[in-house]
Amino acid sequence: MLQKRKARLAKRKELDSLQSEVMGLRTDLDELYARFDMLTDPTQMDACIYEMNALMSKYDYAVKCLKAFDGTA
Repeated sequence: MLQKRKARLAKRKELDSLQSEVMGLRTDLDELYARFDMLTDPTQMDACIYEMNALMSKYDYAVKCLKAFDGTA
């Protein structure tokens, strides 16, 4: 009985961690989009676009993991 409870708590912690990661990445992306809107230098725009692409990939992967976790929970 205690092992089942520990397993449920561990799953809950993992789910909370995944949700927290997704929310953090979404916040980072929102801030990056806001910064991008204020840029005028083409070089800085390029750098910001690369950063957006990297963050978007991380975000997509985190969402995919979260969906997979929810599907098995």
